[in-house]
Amino acid sequence: MIIEMVAPALVIGGMEVFIERLCVALRERGHDVGVSCLYGKGPVFERLKDAGFDVSLTPVPGTLRTFWPRRLVHRLRMRRAEVVHAHSGSFLKAAIAARLAGCPTTVLTHHGLLGDEGWYEHWHLRQSARLADSTVAVSAHRRAYLGDVAGISGPRLLHIANGVDLTDFARQPQSTLQARATLGLPEQAVVACCVARLVPVKRHDLLLQAFDRVARQRSDFHLLIAGDGPLATTLQEQAAGLASGSRVHFLG
Repeated sequence: MIIEMVAPALVIGGMEVFIERLCVALRERGHDVGVSCLYGKGPVFERLKDAGFDVSLTPVPGTLRTFWPRRLVHRLRMRRAEVVHAHSGSFLKAAIAARLAGCPTTVLTHHGLLGDEGWYEHWHLRQSARLADSTVAVSAHRRAYLGDVAGISGPRLLHIANGVDLTDFARQPQSTLQARATLGLPEQAVVACCVARLVPVKRHDLLLQAFDRVARQRSDFHLLIAGDGPLATTLQEQAAGLASGSRVHFLG
Protein backbone atom coordinates (compact mmCIF):
# COMPACT_ATOMS: atom_id res chain seq x y z
CA MET A 1 0.00 0.00 0.00
CA ILE A 2 1.24 3.51 -0.81
CA ILE A 3 0.77 5.80 2.19
CA GLU A 4 1.53 9.53 2.25
CA MET A 5 1.87 11.28 5.60
CA VAL A 6 1.14 15.01 5.60
CA ALA A 7 2.47 17.21 8.39
CA PRO A 8 3.14 20.94 8.92
CA ALA A 9 6.85 20.33 9.57
CA LEU A 10 9.16 17.66 10.95
CA VAL A 11 10.87 19.49 13.80
CA ILE A 12 11.53 17.88 17.19
CA GLY A 13 8.21 17.34 18.93
CA GLY A 14 5.93 14.60 20.15
CA MET A 15 3.75 14.50 17.05
CA GLU A 16 6.73 14.58 14.72
CA VAL A 17 8.51 11.72 16.52
CA PHE A 18 5.23 9.78 16.46
CA ILE A 19 5.07 10.25 12.67
CA GLU A 20 8.68 9.09 12.34
CA ARG A 21 8.03 5.90 14.32
CA LEU A 22 4.80 5.26 12.46
CA CYS A 23 6.64 5.54 9.13
CA VAL A 24 9.23 3.00 10.28
CA ALA A 25 6.61 0.58 11.59
CA LEU A 26 4.53 0.79 8.41
CA ARG A 27 7.57 0.21 6.20
CA GLU A 28 8.48 -2.84 8.27
CA ARG A 29 5.03 -4.17 7.42
CA GLY A 30 5.75 -3.82 3.72
CA HIS A 31 4.10 -0.48 2.92
CA ASP A 32 5.56 2.30 0.74
CA VAL A 33 5.55 5.37 3.01
CA GLY A 34 6.31 8.96 2.07
CA VAL A 35 5.96 12.27 3.93
CA SER A 36 4.96 15.73 2.71
CA CYS A 37 5.82 18.75 4.87
CA LEU A 38 3.77 21.86 4.19
CA TYR A 39 5.77 24.55 5.97
CA GLY A 40 9.27 23.42 6.94
CA LYS A 41 11.79 20.67 7.44
CA GLY A 42 13.68 19.94 10.66
CA PRO A 43 15.70 17.18 12.35
CA VAL A 44 13.01 14.49 11.95
CA PHE A 45 12.77 15.33 8.23
CA GLU A 46 16.51 14.72 7.86
CA ARG A 47 16.39 11.49 9.87
CA LEU A 48 13.62 10.08 7.69
CA LYS A 49 15.48 11.15 4.56
CA ASP A 50 18.67 9.47 5.78
CA ALA A 51 16.63 6.33 6.52
CA GLY A 52 15.58 6.16 2.87
CA PHE A 53 12.05 7.54 3.07
CA ASP A 54 10.63 9.69 0.28
CA VAL A 55 10.20 12.98 2.16
CA SER A 56 9.38 16.26 0.46
CA LEU A 57 8.94 19.90 1.39
CA THR A 58 5.71 20.72 -0.44
CA PRO A 59 4.83 24.35 0.35
CA VAL A 60 1.14 25.26 0.50
CA PRO A 61 1.28 28.86 1.83
CA GLY A 62 -1.65 31.09 2.64
CA THR A 63 -5.40 30.69 2.95
CA LEU A 64 -6.15 30.72 -0.79
CA ARG A 65 -3.85 27.73 -1.30
CA THR A 66 -6.05 25.79 1.09
CA PHE A 67 -8.65 25.43 -1.65
CA TRP A 68 -6.19 24.74 -4.46
CA PRO A 69 -3.05 23.15 -2.93
CA ARG A 70 -1.52 22.59 -6.33
CA ARG A 71 1.89 21.32 -5.28
CA LEU A 72 0.44 18.85 -2.79
CA VAL A 73 -2.04 17.56 -5.38
CA HIS A 74 0.86 17.02 -7.78
CA ARG A 75 2.86 15.22 -5.09
CA LEU A 76 -0.01 12.87 -4.23
CA ARG A 77 -0.61 12.08 -7.89
CA MET A 78 3.07 11.47 -8.50
CA ARG A 79 3.23 9.14 -5.50
CA ARG A 80 -0.06 7.46 -6.53
CA ALA A 81 -1.02 7.60 -2.86
CA GLU A 82 -3.70 5.14 -1.79
CA VAL A 83 -3.95 6.49 1.76
CA VAL A 84 -3.35 10.09 2.83
CA HIS A 85 -2.72 10.33 6.58
CA ALA A 86 -2.82 13.98 7.67
CA HIS A 87 -1.71 15.17 11.10
CA SER A 88 -2.57 18.21 13.21
CA GLY A 89 -1.97 21.49 11.40
CA SER A 90 -2.42 20.11 7.88
CA PHE A 91 -5.98 18.76 7.86
CA LEU A 92 -7.99 20.84 5.41
CA LYS A 93 -5.23 21.34 2.86
CA ALA A 94 -4.39 17.63 2.94
CA ALA A 95 -8.03 16.52 2.74
CA ILE A 96 -8.78 18.80 -0.22
CA ALA A 97 -5.58 17.76 -2.00
CA ALA A 98 -6.41 14.08 -1.45
CA ARG A 99 -9.87 14.58 -2.93
CA LEU A 100 -8.50 16.49 -5.96
CA ALA A 101 -5.77 13.90 -6.51
CA GLY A 102 -8.28 11.06 -6.45
CA CYS A 103 -6.79 9.29 -3.42
CA PRO A 104 -9.12 6.51 -2.23
CA THR A 105 -8.73 7.00 1.55
CA THR A 106 -8.04 9.97 3.82
CA VAL A 107 -7.34 9.71 7.56
CA LEU A 108 -6.89 12.62 9.98
CA THR A 109 -5.13 12.22 13.32
CA HIS A 110 -5.69 14.92 15.95
CA HIS A 111 -2.78 14.97 18.39
CA GLY A 112 -4.06 17.55 20.86
CA LEU A 113 -4.95 21.17 21.52
CA LEU A 114 -2.29 23.89 21.27
CA GLY A 115 -4.58 26.42 22.91
CA ASP A 116 -8.09 27.80 22.76
CA GLU A 117 -9.58 27.15 19.33
CA GLY A 118 -11.98 29.71 17.87
CA TRP A 119 -14.69 29.55 15.23
CA TYR A 120 -12.18 29.53 12.36
CA GLU A 121 -10.40 26.44 13.69
CA HIS A 122 -13.77 24.76 14.35
CA TRP A 123 -14.81 25.48 10.78
CA HIS A 124 -11.58 23.89 9.54
CA LEU A 125 -12.24 20.80 11.67
CA ARG A 126 -15.76 20.40 10.32
CA GLN A 127 -14.77 20.82 6.68
CA SER A 128 -11.78 18.48 6.86
CA ALA A 129 -13.80 15.85 8.73
CA ARG A 130 -16.46 15.89 6.02
CA LEU A 131 -13.83 15.15 3.39
CA ALA A 132 -12.07 12.41 5.38
CA ASP A 133 -12.98 8.75 5.71
CA SER A 134 -11.83 8.55 9.35
CA THR A 135 -10.93 11.05 12.04
CA VAL A 136 -8.71 9.78 14.86
CA ALA A 137 -8.22 11.34 18.29
CA VAL A 138 -5.31 10.28 20.50
CA SER A 139 -7.37 10.69 23.69
CA ALA A 140 -10.94 10.16 24.79
CA HIS A 141 -11.17 13.83 25.77
CA ARG A 142 -10.09 14.93 22.30
CA ARG A 143 -12.58 12.52 20.73
CA ALA A 144 -15.43 14.04 22.73
CA TYR A 145 -14.23 17.53 21.80
CA LEU A 146 -14.21 16.68 18.09
CA GLY A 147 -17.68 15.23 18.36
CA ASP A 148 -18.92 18.49 19.87
CA VAL A 149 -17.22 21.06 17.63
CA ALA A 150 -16.95 19.11 14.35
CA GLY A 151 -20.19 17.17 14.56
CA ILE A 152 -18.47 13.85 13.80
CA SER A 153 -20.06 10.71 15.18
CA GLY A 154 -20.26 6.98 14.71
CA PRO A 155 -17.51 4.78 13.27
CA ARG A 156 -15.88 7.69 11.40
CA LEU A 157 -14.65 9.14 14.72
CA LEU A 158 -12.12 6.93 16.47
CA HIS A 159 -10.05 7.04 19.65
CA ILE A 160 -6.65 5.39 19.16
CA ALA A 161 -4.08 6.06 21.86
CA ASN A 162 -0.47 6.61 20.85
CA GLY A 163 1.46 3.35 20.97
CA VAL A 164 4.87 2.98 22.58
CA ASP A 165 7.23 0.10 21.82
CA LEU A 166 8.29 -0.86 25.35
CA THR A 167 11.22 -2.95 24.11
CA ASP A 168 13.15 0.32 23.66
CA PHE A 169 12.67 1.13 27.34
CA ALA A 170 13.43 -2.17 29.03
CA ARG A 171 14.79 -1.50 32.51
CA GLN A 172 18.49 -2.28 32.81
CA PRO A 173 19.61 -2.15 36.47
CA GLN A 174 23.28 -1.38 35.74
CA SER A 175 22.42 1.46 33.34
CA THR A 176 19.95 2.84 35.86
CA LEU A 177 22.59 2.95 38.59
CA GLN A 178 25.07 4.64 36.25
CA ALA A 179 22.51 7.23 35.21
CA ARG A 180 21.63 8.00 38.83
CA ALA A 181 25.29 8.36 39.74
CA THR A 182 25.87 10.72 36.81
CA LEU A 183 22.92 12.88 37.86
CA GLY A 184 23.80 12.78 41.56
CA LEU A 185 20.62 10.92 42.53
CA PRO A 186 20.49 8.50 45.47
CA GLU A 187 20.21 4.85 44.46
CA GLN A 188 16.89 4.44 46.30
CA ALA A 189 15.34 7.72 45.17
CA VAL A 190 11.86 7.75 43.65
CA VAL A 191 12.35 9.50 40.30
CA ALA A 192 9.78 11.05 37.98
CA CYS A 193 10.77 12.36 34.56
CA CYS A 194 9.04 14.69 32.11
CA VAL A 195 10.27 14.82 28.51
CA ALA A 196 8.78 17.77 26.61
CA ARG A 197 9.49 21.15 25.05
CA LEU A 198 9.56 23.93 27.64
CA VAL A 199 6.61 25.83 26.20
CA PRO A 200 3.34 27.06 27.80
CA VAL A 201 1.08 24.33 26.39
CA LYS A 202 3.03 21.63 28.26
CA ARG A 203 2.18 23.27 31.64
CA HIS A 204 5.43 22.52 33.44
CA ASP A 205 4.36 25.19 35.95
CA LEU A 206 1.57 22.88 37.13
CA LEU A 207 3.95 19.93 37.17
CA LEU A 208 6.29 21.81 39.50
CA GLN A 209 3.43 22.76 41.82
CA ALA A 210 2.24 19.15 41.97
CA PHE A 211 5.77 17.85 42.54
CA ASP A 212 6.31 20.26 45.41
CA ARG A 213 3.13 19.05 47.16
CA VAL A 214 4.28 15.43 46.98
CA ALA A 215 7.93 16.17 47.68
CA ARG A 216 7.05 17.90 50.96
CA GLN A 217 5.89 14.48 52.20
CA ARG A 218 8.54 12.37 50.44
CA SER A 219 12.13 13.39 50.98
CA ASP A 220 13.28 10.72 48.49
CA PHE A 221 11.24 12.12 45.56
CA HIS A 222 13.15 13.72 42.66
CA LEU A 223 11.94 15.25 39.39
CA LEU A 224 13.87 15.26 36.10
CA ILE A 225 12.83 17.68 33.36
CA ALA A 226 14.29 16.91 29.94
CA GLY A 227 13.81 19.41 27.15
CA ASP A 228 14.47 23.00 26.21
CA GLY A 229 12.46 26.00 25.13
CA PRO A 230 11.59 29.64 25.82
CA LEU A 231 10.35 28.94 29.36
CA ALA A 232 13.62 27.37 30.55
CA THR A 233 14.72 30.33 32.69
CA THR A 234 11.23 30.98 34.08
CA LEU A 235 10.79 27.35 35.12
CA GLN A 236 14.22 27.17 36.69
CA GLU A 237 13.38 30.28 38.74
CA GLN A 238 10.05 28.73 39.78
CA ALA A 239 11.81 25.55 40.86
CA ALA A 240 14.40 27.52 42.82
CA GLY A 241 11.61 29.09 44.86
CA LEU A 242 10.14 25.75 45.93
CA ALA A 243 10.93 24.09 49.24
CA SER A 244 11.84 21.00 47.23
CA GLY A 245 13.66 22.94 44.51
CA SER A 246 16.99 21.20 45.09
CA ARG A 247 15.36 17.96 43.96
CA VAL A 248 14.26 19.32 40.58
CA HIS A 249 16.87 18.60 37.91
CA PHE A 250 16.83 20.27 34.49
CA LEU A 251 18.62 18.06 31.97
CA GLY A 252 18.40 20.32 28.92
